Amino acid sequence: MVNVAIITHCTSDKVLNVDPYLDLSTLVSYPKNNSTKNQKNYIRSWNGSLEKSYEFSKKTNAIDLYKGRMFLKLKKFWEETGQSKENFYIVSAGLGFLRGDMNVPSYGLTVSEGSKQSISDKLGSRFSYLDWWENLKEHSKYSCNNFFETLKNYDYIFVSLTSSYIPLIVEDLNLFDSRLKLIVGDQKRALSFGLDDKYLLPYTEALDGPDSIKNYHNKGLNNMRGPKQDFAQRALLDFLIRLSEKKFFQKSSLKDADKIINETIEQIIFDMRTWKLPRKHNNEKFSDKDILIHIDNSIKNDFGGEFPSKLKLLRNFRDVKNIACEQSRLSKLYDNYKMKFQNNEKY
Repeated sequence: MVNVAIITHCTSDKVLNVDPYLDLSTLVSYPKNNSTKNQKNYIRSWNGSLEKSYEFSKKTNAIDLYKGRMFLKLKKFWEETGQSKENFYIVSAGLGFLRGDMNVPSYGLTVSEGSKQSISDKLGSRFSYLDWWENLKEHSKYSCNNFFETLKNYDYIFVSLTSSYIPLIVEDLNLFDSRLKLIVGDQKRALSFGLDDKYLLPYTEALDGPDSIKNYHNKGLNNMRGPKQDFAQRALLDFLIRLSEKKFFQKSSLKDADKIINETIEQIIFDMRTWKLPRKHNNEKFSDKDILIHIDNSIKNDFGGEFPSKLKLLRNFRDVKNIACEQSRLSKLYDNYKMKFQNNEKY
């Protein structure tokens, strides 16, 4: 069998509660405009918290820590094809470059924007992605400390990352050859960080269109539509499914495997050119207060008084009510609504 690794990004949803040692939102607090609010201080504090976590924190395998929707689908497919945890890697902004079978703690730190646990938001233009990543590789015992050396013996490396994670590892990625195939959520933004475009697989928003949905429905699979933030992971799953249908994972000859990959990429190019694009939403924006009112109305009128999943509520807002609300914002407001509902508070 060919020797394959996949790499994807971490998710905010985890099976373990955020470890109190490793919660950026409470770790360091500086007054506004304080001149000492710099990256070195955050690095020093985070490294100290990592040290404490080695001894005191509850841990689980890295591949089992995250429970984002598409992360779980990738994990399930990987296991169903007979692949091992040690060939499944995660880029973690809090812990470093994780091998799936490593024992790691839960944590609250991201480089994605819009979160109280976002290190890039806290430092703004002063944040250096590369310095943060180099520190994790050097000081985090959870991290594989040499990206290239860890992966150099694989025949193929398939990667899916949101564009927010590209600047962390762009220098590492650009060391590879054609063995590496990469999918990102925002190609233009990823390339602006210096990524070599030779790695990119040709996925477009047609993956979210009606022909893609029909394609997967005909195969008895859930459709590939979803929010933008998990586009890269959905596209990687599509790529792996296409390879599996051609018996890629059973091949022992690199020549045969290369042929399948090239044929699959050509098919992706064709499908992305010919499949219809998803319908564009011209949805209306609302304040947080109005969104809470719409959440209440949706639960009472569309879900029979039951609390839907966050994804079902998102689809209801976007596809039925034509309400514009970014997924992470809706998630926070929904959590706020449920908390107030349980406490019989007005929203």
